[in-house]
Amino acid sequence: MKPVCIKNGWVVLPDAVVKADIYVREGKISRISLVGEGADSADAEGRILNAEHSNHDGDREVFRAGNSIIDARRTAINVEHSNMDAEKGSSSIEHSVNHSAHAIMPEEFTVIDASGSYVLPGLIDIHNDAIEKEVQPRPNTLFPLEMSLLEFERKLPLHGITTMYHSLSLGVGLSLRGDHLLTEMVELINQYRTKRSIIRNRIHLRYEISHLKGMHIVAQYIEENKIDYLSFMDHSPGQGQYRKEGSFERYVMKNQGMELKEAQALVVDLMERRQRIDWEQLRQLGRQAIQQGISLASHDDDSPERVDVFKSYGINVTEFPINLETAQYATGEDMAVCVGAPNIVRGVSHDQNLRAIDAIASGAASIICSDYHSSSLLQSIFKLADEGIAALPTAVRMATLHPAQACGIADEAGSIEPGKAADLIIVQRYKGHPWVTHTLVDGKTVYAADIRYQKD
Repeated sequence: MKPVCIKNGWVVLPDAVVKADIYVREGKISRISLVGEGADSADAEGRILNAEHSNHDGDREVFRAGNSIIDARRTAINVEHSNMDAEKGSSSIEHSVNHSAHAIMPEEFTVIDASGSYVLPGLIDIHNDAIEKEVQPRPNTLFPLEMSLLEFERKLPLHGITTMYHSLSLGVGLSLRGDHLLTEMVELINQYRTKRSIIRNRIHLRYEISHLKGMHIVAQYIEENKIDYLSFMDHSPGQGQYRKEGSFERYVMKNQGMELKEAQALVVDLMERRQRIDWEQLRQLGRQAIQQGISLASHDDDSPERVDVFKSYGINVTEFPINLETAQYATGEDMAVCVGAPNIVRGVSHDQNLRAIDAIASGAASIICSDYHSSSLLQSIFKLADEGIAALPTAVRMATLHPAQACGIADEAGSIEPGKAADLIIVQRYKGHPWVTHTLVDGKTVYAADIRYQKD
C-alpha cells in the first residue's frame, strides 16, 4: 500500500490543535510534521515526529503536545515512547534529538490536501444500537441480517466512525424479538470481520440480567472471544430508566407494536424472573469477561448504591446514569461515565433524565457514544467546543481516546500519535456543521466526499 501524506491540516492531538502534516506507512502513523510559519515540512529542519526508534544517546527531554511543541526548536526527533495520562488526558512524548534525520520526499506519498480542515482520530463508538433498527425499522418488519449489516457499515465512515461496537441486546421486549436474531447477528459479524471490513467492527453485547435463559449464551460468547464489550442491563419497571409508572409498557408498545395486555404480561413475567436472578452467578460472569480482556459496563444507574453493586462485579464504565449525583459518584470512584451524543445535540434527554451537557460541564462524564443516532457523535464534539463547554481536544478525546482506554485498545487507536493505527478523519464545516470529507482506516481511504458546487 502506497504511503499517505495528509497535508496542512489542523490536527487535533490529545491536548492541542496544531497545523501539521501526517505521514502514514503500512497503516500506521509514522510521522507528524508540524507546519509553522516559514517552516518547510519537506526539509529535515522542519519539526518532525516519527515512530522509528532511535539509537541516539544524546540528552532526552519531555514535552507536552501543546504550545511547547509549537515552540520547540526546529529539529527532527525520533519518538521512543508515548504515554497517555488517563486521568488528565494529557500526552507526553519522550524523545531523543536526531539531527541527521533524512528529509521527507512528498512524491513518495499519496497526498491528501487538508488545508482549512480539521484532522481528527477516527471516532470510536462503544454504544450504538442503530443496527437493530437497520434490521427492524418498524415493528414486525424484518430485513435480511447480512443486508442490514453491510448497509449499516457503509454509513459509518461518512459520520467519522472508524471503530463501532455494534450494540446488540440479549433480552425480551426491548429490541429484536427472539434470541435467534441476536445469535445470528453475532455470528454474522464475527464471520464478516474475518473476511472483509470497511471499518473496525466490534460487538457490544447488552445483556438483560433478568433474561435468565440467556446467561449461558453470554458465557459461551465470552469463552469463544466473540464479543468485545459487555454491559449488564436492568430495564425492569420501577427503577432506572423505567422508574415512572407505565413507562416500560408504553415503550414496548411503541417499539415492538405490542398491545397493552401483551405488554402488561411481559412486565409480570419480567418481574418474576428478576426475583430469580443469581447475583453471584452474574458476578462470576463478570469475572470471566475480565479474564478474557473484555471491559464491563452497567446501564442506567440511578444511585450511588447501584454503582457500588455493579462496581463489585468488575464494571469500569457506567452508561447513561439517570442523575448528576450518580454520575459524579461514579466519576469519584474512577469509573468512566458514558453519555449520549443525541442528548448533547438536542440539549435534553429524551426520557427527561440527566442532561449530558450538565454532566460534562461538571466533570462527571468522560465518554460520548452515539447511542442510537450515528451522525450525532461528530456533531456533539463540535457543539461542546463551540459552546465553550469543553476545548476541542477535550471533546475529541471523549469520542476517541477515552472509549479506547475503557475498552483496552488505546495502545493501537484513539489518538493521533506516531506508531498508532492511521484511523483518521478529515472534517470541514458548513454553516457550523462538521462534515467528513475523508475517512481512513489503517491508512486506507474508505470514504471520500466532495461538494458539487457552493455559492457565496
